[in-house]
Amino acid sequence: MLKLFNSLWRSAARQATKAQRKQTRKLIRQITKPAAIPVVRKTVIKKVRAPSGTWSRGRFTSKNIDPSLALPAGTRMDYSLYQPSTQSAGETPLVVMLHGCSQNANDFAAGTRMNLLGESKGFGVLYPQQNARMNSQRCWHWYKKPVQHGKGEAALIAELIQQVVARRGFDPTRVYLAGISAGAGLAHIIALNYPDLIAAVGLHSAPRFGVAHDAISAFAVMQNGGGVVHGGSADIGDRSARGLAGLMPAILIQGLQDNVVRPVNVTQLETQFCQRNRLTAAQRQATVHRPAGKSTRSAHAFDTSDYRLGRQTVLRVCRINNLPHAWSGGDPAYRFNERRGPDASRMMWNFFMRHRRELASD
Repeated sequence: MLKLFNSLWRSAARQATKAQRKQTRKLIRQITKPAAIPVVRKTVIKKVRAPSGTWSRGRFTSKNIDPSLALPAGTRMDYSLYQPSTQSAGETPLVVMLHGCSQNANDFAAGTRMNLLGESKGFGVLYPQQNARMNSQRCWHWYKKPVQHGKGEAALIAELIQQVVARRGFDPTRVYLAGISAGAGLAHIIALNYPDLIAAVGLHSAPRFGVAHDAISAFAVMQNGGGVVHGGSADIGDRSARGLAGLMPAILIQGLQDNVVRPVNVTQLETQFCQRNRLTAAQRQATVHRPAGKSTRSAHAFDTSDYRLGRQTVLRVCRINNLPHAWSGGDPAYRFNERRGPDASRMMWNFFMRHRRELASD
């Protein structure tokens, strides 16, 4: 993680003012404290195993010809795909998972155990993978303005989703998008800019949307939310006009001991999703508190808050005590996963399965 932040710092430092460099060095020191990094076993991952479904790798080549999307035709992206043994053409849901920095598709699949859940619940899982040539630490560029407007990486993944759904026979009304950290930042962007593809979104340890514009301001957002960043927009409607039609159901999961993407971000994201879905305080249900389990492998204490429209839960916010920057309930043999729950993968699926996107009529 230290190498990651130093690499990003060097790439942006040349363009920064003296005051900005001083502030960013301070933020990097805070981010790279030992407490911010989960202690995990170092394991070399070569293959992800699943019960009886199909695990495959592919390389997607964009056929986009729209120059406004900043996506030259022929742009490539590697991906991995899990198809459950029970897949039925046109009826199987698909969960798209976006990894964080210093992860790849295999790491993310194994750490979150999402393939195992997909096999037991009957859904497929798609893992786009950031190209190391685009970013040496495989970070998604959630903080760049073109990407925030649905271009570049966001457009490429949207095109990949469309192709996989069409060619592999998944249900186009039940495509869900999830991610952690930088992957959550990009998942948010795709859900807002391509609501015709996504039925619901899940964000774990996500930075606030729409106020960062480079690596330096990204550090500031991760540490302080949008309160110290100037020149950005706090209103989702201003940033993504295409995302205003209909609802975008979301589940937000945040560790309260996260020193990389601090909890202020989930509070601000909660406000942004209320704006996006036109939710009011009157639609917020009483917070449910679940105490910590007694064993070392049981769940941390956590609070869940729901916003409902009628009987439908449109927004769910889960704040987990004592959780650092890590996928809750994951496999700690892989980086950025916490053994203790609650199980974030299961929580996301339980939320997703209640939502379906209506297809546009011809």
